[in-house]
Amino acid sequence: TIFTNNIQVTFLAFGGGILLGIGTLYVLIYNGVLLGAVAGLAIGAGNGRPFFELVVAGLVEGFVTPAGHGLSVALVIGIGLGAIYWGLVWWRGAPPARPVTAARVP
Repeated sequence: TIFTNNIQVTFLAFGGGILLGIGTLYVLIYNGVLLGAVAGLAIGAGNGRPFFELVVAGLVEGFVTPAGHGLSVALVIGIGLGAIYWGLVWWRGAPPARPVTAARVP
């Protein structure tokens, strides 16, 4: 479904350029609103973190991979992002355990 949507957006944005960019602007605004709505729903449901993790992965895949800079640049970016991730895991660690308290008897 996502693949089909991306192809449709590409053709509509390209075709919208015939109308002096008005169609392209509409497609971009529509998709931005749709992405914002999905982000809002994900955050509201408590799934904001996984949503943004997928958006970061999508940005890397969308901009780094097709840029054609070669394997060395892709490796540097991939290893750099991996180092940031594991650095945050090491630095933040697991959340502190909440102490178990006994229930008070009145």
